[in-house]
Amino acid sequence: MQITNGQLDEIFSKLMGNPAVAPENFSTLRFNAESLKENFNAKLLPLLDENLTGDELAEQKRLLLIDDYKFFSDGELDLFVNKFGDSAGLFGVGVTSGNFKILSLCYTVSTNRHEQQLINFVFTAFAKTFLPALVDPNELLDALKENYSCAAGGVNFSLVQSGNLNLLHAVAE
Repeated sequence: MQITNGQLDEIFSKLMGNPAVAPENFSTLRFNAESLKENFNAKLLPLLDENLTGDELAEQKRLLLIDDYKFFSDGELDLFVNKFGDSAGLFGVGVTSGNFKILSLCYTVSTNRHEQQLINFVFTAFAKTFLPALVDPNELLDALKENYSCAAGGVNFSLVQSGNLNLLHAVAE
């Protein structure tokens, strides 16, 4: 299911309204855009190679690897956007030329098997980027579904659900 323009507005509003983005908050995650790209792609590639072959593998690599992210800046903060097709994306806010203050994996709830698989790959890579020792990323998802927030590996995770849109926020502890 496609992320709509209205949902994009909601995503940006929730990101910019998050207390982690406030000027007086100096905490940042350990990633900037390039280190996120390197780490996320390193976690995603083995997942794709293990589960896909041929044309499907090539298509998913084209769609899911972080390659052509975009930045929008207001001079103090950068808004990072990397969409994975129409149903998921990584969105972040960081100090200009620095690390992210918040990163959010946003995805729609879908009953389409192909979209569910895409979201599972992206979620797994996102979770393992922050928590490399995590054996089963569903442990993180289960904790979030139960409490809507948890802390692990120096990161506070929170899950916000709005209709068919899920926003998984990661901010520094």
